[in-house]
Amino acid sequence: MESVQDRIAKKAYDLFVARGGQHGYHIEDWLKAEKEILAEQKKPASKKNSAPVKPAAKKTAAGTATKKTAAPKKK
Repeated sequence: MESVQDRIAKKAYDLFVARGGQHGYHIEDWLKAEKEILAEQKKPASKKNSAPVKPAAKKTAAGTATKKTAAPKKK
């Protein structure tokens, strides 16, 4: 697996290339890359890769599934 530092270095290089290879901005490129990579790591994995999970139906003593129904609206 790629280290965080390697990912930051690659991102900083991409920023350098996107700027046309202009030298003198290596610190800014590194800090921006670091901020982006670390922000990606803080995102919960569950939101990135999984769909919402529906709760399972409850079973009665007889072993049959029951379905919850919403309470009727009061007028």
